[in-house]
Amino acid sequence: MIRREELTGGLDLGPDPDLRAVIRDRYGLAPSSGDCYRRVRYNVLLESLRSGHVFSIMFDRCTDSAGRVPDLHQAEVEYIRSRVISGRPGDDLMDEFGQLCAWTRQVLDGCGVNAEQNNLSKLTWLRQAAQDRRS
Repeated sequence: MIRREELTGGLDLGPDPDLRAVIRDRYGLAPSSGDCYRRVRYNVLLESLRSGHVFSIMFDRCTDSAGRVPDLHQAEVEYIRSRVISGRPGDDLMDEFGQLCAWTRQVLDGCGVNAEQNNLSKLTWLRQAAQDRRS
């Protein structure tokens, strides 16, 4: 799935920000809090010497402190950026991305990891935990 993200840099919230106000003022949302969850993440960056494309493989383990939903374990392959001296930055991007996804699946299979490829996000997982909490 191709998903665009917009990152905000250079934002200074100060030493003790009112995050509820920041979220309300910046995004027009009323935040709510729920139970805590813990996330452990390992990130591996890879760069293609041929194309200059930089990718990441992120390994996440998310646990719901209340135990309402099963733990979420993810291996996420992501395109980060390109460092290109000549040529077009999009050359071979999707081919290399596909090769890295296939290699990641092969490594997981080789380690005996029972994996399923899908587009489940941490937000979807958290929403399930919040829904279970209300039930």
